[in-house]
Amino acid sequence: MKITVLSDASYCPKYKVAGYGFWIACARGKLGGGGKIIEEVEDTNAAEMMAICNSIWHGVSEELILRGDELLVQTDSLAAIDRLRGQRVVTLTDQQNRIIAYYEKVVRRLDLKVVLRHVKGHTGNREARFVANRMCDKRAKDHMRAARSAKIAEPYIQQIREMLT
Repeated sequence: MKITVLSDASYCPKYKVAGYGFWIACARGKLGGGGKIIEEVEDTNAAEMMAICNSIWHGVSEELILRGDELLVQTDSLAAIDRLRGQRVVTLTDQQNRIIAYYEKVVRRLDLKVVLRHVKGHTGNREARFVANRMCDKRAKDHMRAARSAKIAEPYIQQIREMLT
């Protein structure tokens, strides 16, 4: 079955946190969502690749993506596309290598056929993929802001815990 997956990430370099948003559509159903990326994120390229992986994970966990499916994965990150394709990459960080290894393992184990496609972000275009990209962008920003707020609050929460013990 053909599945369309759109994903986007939002990254805060100061606090090394990121959020992601996604939209999945196919004959089995539609699903939109997002979340905070749990681990510390070293750069925007890692965040974008994590967003793609997390989007696929949501599709698999909700049984919208099954073994042998054909995925059209759309993102506004050319760097993430290049890295996941293994093209035009001079150096990769350890984190990026781990993300790529995870992505390749999922694609191989589920026998997925994946086409990575660039969708220009931050446009006023009214075609469905651009509208979905803007929706993913908003979700990613909202989750990144929540992750950043939690990170900023960590020292204060720790102080309160220490005062209460």
